[in-house]
Amino acid sequence: MHLIAYNFSPVFGGQERYLEVLAQELSRLGHAVEVRGSPERILHNAISDEGRHRLSVELLNGYRALYLRAWRPRKTDLRLFVLHQDIDFNQGKPFRRLIRKLLVRLLVARVDLLIRVCNKSIPDSYASGKIRTIYNGVTLPETPAQPDPDRPFTLIMVGAVNDVKNQLMGLQLLTRLPDVRLLLVGDGPRRAEWQAWAEANGLADRVEWSGFVADPSPYYRRADALLLLSRVEAFPYVMLEAMSFGVPVISVPVGGVHEAITGGQDGILLPSYEIDALESAVRPWLQDRAACRLMGQKARETVRHRFTIRSVVEQFVATVTEAAK
Repeated sequence: MHLIAYNFSPVFGGQERYLEVLAQELSRLGHAVEVRGSPERILHNAISDEGRHRLSVELLNGYRALYLRAWRPRKTDLRLFVLHQDIDFNQGKPFRRLIRKLLVRLLVARVDLLIRVCNKSIPDSYASGKIRTIYNGVTLPETPAQPDPDRPFTLIMVGAVNDVKNQLMGLQLLTRLPDVRLLLVGDGPRRAEWQAWAEANGLADRVEWSGFVADPSPYYRRADALLLLSRVEAFPYVMLEAMSFGVPVISVPVGGVHEAITGGQDGILLPSYEIDALESAVRPWLQDRAACRLMGQKARETVRHRFTIRSVVEQFVATVTEAAK
């Protein structure tokens, strides 16, 4: 396969990570891969013996790549679009949301295959017969996290500090659970305001603000459970990362989270965004940390069997090959 992928973003996020990992793994397997656009971190050019790569594929990664490239004449055997967001993402003015949906309907007619990262991200009706689901994947750490049982019970939230990621709900939880600590990994426009809120509510010594970190792995190893309280998600990497370390996830009903987690077995799915529901989920683990660790072990096995990078790439190659027939 000769893959030419396009991504246009000023920042490195989940969809950029997807493409970076995909390009690296495909190159390792001997495929020819080019990544064009931005950010610079993901640009990639690994072509050797190009002539032997009979199937040429153009990959449009994310909305912006679709808008900028789908209208152009196709010069490859196959053109595919990878959707990482929820098409019903309701941020922004209603008119802009409507335009986005109309554009997607129009432009996916010019692609041969649409890959979504979870079933929830887009209905089959947008491109009947040419939508496939390939979930995100992560590298399974050699050893799981092993939290110190003598330290306070510690929750973690990972992501940009903003209204969408909803760290304020995690801070509010701490006002009800005085023996719990919270690691906030990330930075963003709400950090200063919410840091001041935490200090005003007597939480300063129980909240750690890391700022942006390129690799959150050390923080997962210090945590007992991940809080996923986002207002909008598709199939978040932080969920899979935490699970891969044996850190169980407590999540609100958002995006395709329920497609990865079986509530009560390898994670906890809350019925709503009510703070009472969140408190009820966390409180039992304060008295029974062994139960928390056991659920984390099951979460790690879920990743091992369903959500590794190897699994993603194998499905990607098989799906593209089948679509090209």
